[in-house]
Amino acid sequence: MSESPVLLVAVDFTTHGEQITRSAAHFARMMGARVVLLHVLRTGPQVRPDTRIVPDGQDHAVQAMTLLEDDARAQLAPLVELLRAEGVPAELCLRQGEIVPAIVACAEQGGATAVVIGSDLPTGLRKLFQGSVTEALIQRCPCPVLVTRGHGPQAGLTRARQQVAHEADG
Repeated sequence: MSESPVLLVAVDFTTHGEQITRSAAHFARMMGARVVLLHVLRTGPQVRPDTRIVPDGQDHAVQAMTLLEDDARAQLAPLVELLRAEGVPAELCLRQGEIVPAIVACAEQGGATAVVIGSDLPTGLRKLFQGSVTEALIQRCPCPVLVTRGHGPQAGLTRARQQVAHEADG
């Protein structure tokens, strides 16, 4: 008996995570696949592994990465539950590092059948100056990349992410 297909669904908190997850659930049901919901934690060089901050409302310092990981899990838990409610086996995966290499590594290591990402279809100038994660994934992924377009307002930075960014900038 062969293993079920794996859809690796990469979400960040600036694209339309719920819409992307619903699209992934549709594909997963059609394929009989399970979903690995991936979020890549990107931090600048100012957030080192030993960086500690005092979160709002607390009286003790915690590691910044622990705060970011807990925040990401809290943000992604409803998406995992959405998938499960749709009858799709789902799990959560957090990685640290640069987006494209982290997604490619997770796809390779997890035996992904396909990667699902969202795109807000960047303008020409933005693409020229920032590059395109979508384009880089298409070139480097060991499997097909399915791109779904989000519609509606984008989510902003969570309070934890804002605080870590502020504290790290000094």
